[in-house]
Amino acid sequence: MEQFSEAGLTLSKLEIVRNDRIQPNGAFILDHLESSTFGNYFNNVPEDLRSEVRKDFVEGLDAIATPQGIKVTGFSIVAIAEKGGQCRGRSSAENAERKSVN
Repeated sequence: MEQFSEAGLTLSKLEIVRNDRIQPNGAFILDHLESSTFGNYFNNVPEDLRSEVRKDFVEGLDAIATPQGIKVTGFSIVAIAEKGGQCRGRSSAENAERKSVN
């Protein structure tokens, strides 16, 4: 929280959001992981072992699959901070409209 105060911000909300998803299979999960890391997910694995490690990884995920698929749980951290009493990233009108909707 120090980083917020050092930047002159007041933290008004900090929330950890859980996100459960069901994915169809291990290959789908690994494809997503690799695309999210720009293809570097197995970067620390020697290149000559990557295809074998990828195969083992997918098989390991598939081994825990249910008939519905594989449950993947992720978490996001949402922080909302204010500077000078105004929520950053929105105009005063947008802030007022948001308050009236909530």
